[in-house]
Amino acid sequence: MWREEKAKVEALLFASSKGLRVEEICEKLKLPTNRVIEILNNLKEEYSEHSTFEVIEEQGIWKFRIREEVLKYVEPFVRPELGKGILETLAYIAYKAPVKQSEVVKFRGNKAYAHVKALLELGFISARKLSRTLLLELTQKFYEYFDIQKGEEKYLFKESKVNKENLERGETYVET
Repeated sequence: MWREEKAKVEALLFASSKGLRVEEICEKLKLPTNRVIEILNNLKEEYSEHSTFEVIEEQGIWKFRIREEVLKYVEPFVRPELGKGILETLAYIAYKAPVKQSEVVKFRGNKAYAHVKALLELGFISARKLSRTLLLELTQKFYEYFDIQKGEEKYLFKESKVNKENLERGETYVET
């Protein structure tokens, strides 16, 4: 019984990119709180001994992650997670590129400033100063990440949930 419960908790942690609270694990697995805490502490101890991975607890959230000292070796192979809002902003930029940041903000709202900043940090777009705004363009990383050729991005809108009519109506639903 212990091994099976432990395997389930471990699998949940592994599958959750954002981590889980003890209560969430209890709810999903129908296990008592003290049992989940015991399993989590056991996993934390096990992974602390000669493993590439570790189980950590930060502000009540338990996570399964790669140890800091080996993270640099895998970072080039890991696809960053893009939230729905950022994806919607990226979809608009891809459809309109090159596009002024001011136009993106006008269309997407003030949250677009944070989205553009995140997309720049992730390397999906580049920006250059254009008068009092920035001109946003797609980077090679965008094309590699989405596995498309340069120039194909505008044609994808015909085949996806994000299309010209939706964009013109102010809708940017992205199926995730």
